[in-house]
Amino acid sequence: PSSVQLPTLGGKQMTLRQLATHTSGLPSDVTPSESPYTTEDFFAWLSKLKLKHVPGTKYVESNVGYGLLGII
Repeated sequence: PSSVQLPTLGGKQMTLRQLATHTSGLPSDVTPSESPYTTEDFFAWLSKLKLKHVPGTKYVESNVGYGLLGII
């Protein structure tokens, strides 16, 4: 949805290819204390997320990224 702001870092936004290849910069998983319960909760969490790596620069196996691909 247009209301979702994907996180960026270094001026780079993640791509579908980066989500599929685990190079999106998204974390490997969501900590239980911040675990979203609905798709809307996930989008709100994603909109506030601070990436640790510039998309496309580092491989980190990401359940979060595959979850996002599943929603897309």
